Amino acid sequence: GTPAAARPAAAPAACTPAQAVVNGGFESGTSPWTQSASSVITSRSGQSAHGGSAYAWLAGTGGTRTDTLTQSVTIPSGCSTATLSYWLHIDTAETTTSTAYDKLTVKLGGSTLATYSNLNKNTGYVQKTVDVSSFAGQTVNLSFTGAEDSSLQTSFVLDDIALDTSGGTTTPPGDSTRTPAAPAYTVSLSSDGAGTTWNGHESVTFTNASATALSEVYLRLWDNYHGSCDAMPIKVSNVTGGTAGALSVACTALKIDLPAPLGQGQSATIGFDLGITVPSGAD
Repeated sequence: GTPAAARPAAAPAACTPAQAVVNGGFESGTSPWTQSASSVITSRSGQSAHGGSAYAWLAGTGGTRTDTLTQSVTIPSGCSTATLSYWLHIDTAETTTSTAYDKLTVKLGGSTLATYSNLNKNTGYVQKTVDVSSFAGQTVNLSFTGAEDSSLQTSFVLDDIALDTSGGTTTPPGDSTRTPAAPAYTVSLSSDGAGTTWNGHESVTFTNASATALSEVYLRLWDNYHGSCDAMPIKVSNVTGGTAGALSVACTALKIDLPAPLGQGQSATIGFDLGITVPSGAD
């Protein structure tokens, strides 16, 4: 008889570097997050954001309470690196140094990634990172659950949540192409009554696909030169994720020095506040 032909081995899935969490800084409202109460994602006083004005505040009432924050995320197959990161602040009225009365649990799918409690209180925000590459090719729920007992508040405050994927079989472009890969951004703006002045916050996420480490990026702010840098319609302040340098490209782009060189396949997020004064005669 005729020998059966061997089936060719399937090519490994290519990895498209991506940011799997949407609206991780909460500056675009609540979607696509699911929250147990409308007060979880907030910008009210009592706590402060890591970047921008909005954040997620779980527990913190001083009474029996459980708050949850959930989003469905898809981690692409073929990606060898997938990292969950978030900024966490914990303050508490508990005085114990040995008993975890109030807890925050971080889960991906059915797996517990981390647990924190009143014993982990800290001043300001601390960034946490978790390797979640074992979830590649899956769509799962990312959840944060804050549970508080009947007395003495503990607040678990979250901001700038990200899940960066990279690596695998992606073929990087040549070094002549230095535009970061998989750029994504969220922006939240509000205007005055006339619509001539706008203020808000923007977060930009990108991946370095080049074999050459990336030490700086340039954010294009405006299309046209307006005679001088001082006359540019957009102003940037409160930059996080890097250090703002001088305007360049005829004052239309802002140089950002990264805190450390960004290696191939690594991702970074830059956040900043911005104000825009619409030029006279502009659409």
